[in-house]
Amino acid sequence: MYHKIKKMTYMKYILLLIFMINAHLCASSQIVIGTYSSQNSANKIKLQIDTAIQKDSKFKKFLLKNSIRSVVKQNNDFFVVVLEPINDIVTQHAIMNRVKKLNFKDAKTHKDTLPNKESQSSNLLEHYFNELIAILAILIVSIIYLSIKKQHATNHFTDYTSKKRMNDEKEEEEQKEDLNPQLEVAQEEEEIFQLKSEGAISFGVLDEIPNENSFASSSIIKKVIEHHHNTTKADFRDFNGSRIMIAEDNIINQKVLQGLLSDSGIEMVIVDDGQEVLDFLAKDSNFCIILMDAHMPNMDGYEATQIIRANPKYDHITVIALSGDTALDDIKNMKKVGMQEHLEKPLKMDPLYDLLNAYSCKKNEITLTKELDEKKGLDICGGDDDFYKEILKDFLKNYSDSNRYIKELLHSKDYNAVQNLLLDIGSLSTNIGAKNIGSLANELKASLNTPEENHYMHLFETYTKHFDALESEVKAYL
Repeated sequence: MYHKIKKMTYMKYILLLIFMINAHLCASSQIVIGTYSSQNSANKIKLQIDTAIQKDSKFKKFLLKNSIRSVVKQNNDFFVVVLEPINDIVTQHAIMNRVKKLNFKDAKTHKDTLPNKESQSSNLLEHYFNELIAILAILIVSIIYLSIKKQHATNHFTDYTSKKRMNDEKEEEEQKEDLNPQLEVAQEEEEIFQLKSEGAISFGVLDEIPNENSFASSSIIKKVIEHHHNTTKADFRDFNGSRIMIAEDNIINQKVLQGLLSDSGIEMVIVDDGQEVLDFLAKDSNFCIILMDAHMPNMDGYEATQIIRANPKYDHITVIALSGDTALDDIKNMKKVGMQEHLEKPLKMDPLYDLLNAYSCKKNEITLTKELDEKKGLDICGGDDDFYKEILKDFLKNYSDSNRYIKELLHSKDYNAVQNLLLDIGSLSTNIGAKNIGSLANELKASLNTPEENHYMHLFETYTKHFDALESEVKAYL
């Protein structure tokens, strides 16, 4: 298992290297109109391209908007006529098409590094491209080989130290069994005290107790838990439209929850045991939260939660434990079977509000507005509708599947790759008249600077809804 993890680490570095190369290839580029042996010839061609641009007012306006101009540059003994700078592939593609329509058929795209003397027939980098790739591949394989060889060289030592550590741990456990049981109770109380002092347990709410078996689903969006104070009954109207199931056998607790949430607009379904929970979900699983009593007759909350977590149809449902058990081991067991959070009995209003706020699925929480400003996009393209549609088609071709790709990158915690993709989408949105999605892309990108706060999960949900709406509007316009 250790070796597999190491290999995965190597592959991660290789993919990162490939990504860096791709990022470099996507850097600022230019369109080369032609390469000439004299400056006089180059100036004549520059004059021709400038004259052609002046006649095409829409194309001229687009170039001015993007600060793109024609330039004569000297490279060794040659003079090169270029259009620069071009900062994204869609703009580059659109300008190249227009330049060729102006009868400059030999125009080519290049990075900022101009072609040298031999580049009239073929670019030096292109000439030796295979050799460079081969050298790079040999270098990467050599590094992997040396790392694995070094790892194998330490295997015997690792096996020895692992066996020794296992023996030491076994002896330590045997010694612990002989200790006074009161010492174990004292240690448990100390752990709970430390969790409370660190904010892990607050007002009966368990935010996080790490457990490798605890349930995690990308379908459940958790906001950062904000601890509120002096919550009133009227505050629960914030969750109007949510659907919540309450599994509680104690009739007094049922009445308390009914009275507390009765005027909130929350739709409640109350059942008496775990079996009733499963029976109701089989008919209607449209709930965002289940408040699950840990101890109930017929089937308790532990068994019901395990069955719920074994069924992918219920992955969207957050299960919150209701229990007077506050011992550390009890809470860990609740997390282990798939309960995301814990509410202590007797129930308090502040922690209940905190968790509903973090996990609630309120109706109409995201209000969509018109995403595509066609007038703005046409203005940027100089009023040329054909040119504008060409850019929109390239946008769909390059980014229509970006939401799925971003979701995969977030799942693998490759935040840098997500930020680079959002940077491209945000900058291109300006050229097509999609200012709103550009702002959301920048906001989501900024949230990934502190991914441990989980704020990006809620932002990504908002971003995807707006992006889907933009995609539909672009298709409708085309």
